[in-house]
Amino acid sequence: MIINDIHSKNVFLRRKRILTQNIAHLITEGSTILDVGTGDGSIAHNIKQQKLAAEVTGIDVLIRPQTAIPVKQFDGQKIPYNDDSYDIVLFVDVLHHTNDPQVLLNEATRV
Repeated sequence: MIINDIHSKNVFLRRKRILTQNIAHLITEGSTILDVGTGDGSIAHNIKQQKLAAEVTGIDVLIRPQTAIPVKQFDGQKIPYNDDSYDIVLFVDVLHHTNDPQVLLNEATRV
């Protein structure tokens, strides 16, 4: 329990902060963003706050009870949006969870 608290406060929060800063630096204000494998959506939410994104949406195979952004469930292979729906597609700590990352990369290019 104590180790989980220490990890959460010192490692996980720092990791989220650094990822947010590094990713946000690359994003143009007003972009529409899809976060694939968003988890709780906190990184995408923080990016939206920093970059004033026009829209931030998440998709994940498992929807958590509480998320910082709207999250839609998907099958882990087919992104449930039309072609050219988003300016940016994020994969943060995701591609190693799939059997064939190229499938998701192709989908990201499509949307």
